Amino acid sequence: MADKKYIVERKDKIIGVLCFVYSLILLFIIVDLFGESCSQYGLSGFASTAEQFTTLSNVIFMVWMCLFSLTCFFPNKLKKLKSFVTNILVTTSVLVYLTVTFLTVVFNLTPIWKGEWWKNLEDQTFFTHLISPILCLIVYILIPSSPFKTNWKQLILVNVFPVLYVILVLIVGYTGFTYPGTGPGTDVKAQHFPYAFVDPHTYGSGAKGIVIYLAVVFVLFGVFYAISFGYYNLKNYMFNLKNKKTA
Repeated sequence: MADKKYIVERKDKIIGVLCFVYSLILLFIIVDLFGESCSQYGLSGFASTAEQFTTLSNVIFMVWMCLFSLTCFFPNKLKKLKSFVTNILVTTSVLVYLTVTFLTVVFNLTPIWKGEWWKNLEDQTFFTHLISPILCLIVYILIPSSPFKTNWKQLILVNVFPVLYVILVLIVGYTGFTYPGTGPGTDVKAQHFPYAFVDPHTYGSGAKGIVIYLAVVFVLFGVFYAISFGYYNLKNYMFNLKNKKTA
């Protein structure tokens, strides 16, 4: 029994070290992203980077990894924090957001079948769109869980952040950013949306455009819900499989 406990604690610390190291790497990458955009466009560049779903998802992942790594090294002192960061709703939400950023790139922005996506491996996208989702999935699988029922209300809660994100994008998008020009009086104010599929103008004007936009948003939320459902069932399957092996 003591040996088993030692092995579990050692595994947790290894995962904790991995998470802490990658959180530092991610911190430098995110700072670099903001620094690069600010140097070109000032505060508008900062806001433009901050409203990207990929950036926000990786920031959430970075914070989660920092907190989780702390609970791995101080499990007795941070029991409540560990209970929160390893909660199935919290871990699934973080993984779902990162999974969506991965799928958005490889199937929409730079489709993998066109051979364009691999160009992203040359910059920060390699980490934010590839390494982060894969690492998050690995940690998600390795973190032990208790038996639970797939509750549709919990799955809906996973969509809270995406809903708030869409609202933020619409407010900021229609408000617009002021981009610095090359001289006095040359600043340009323009509407800005981080992605074409969240820009209402993409679907035309009038009632038809609104209906199409709402339909697209509804489908996107459905994707979030479906991925959440899949991960929940994966976690339950792994728990049952583990119990069969130890039985």
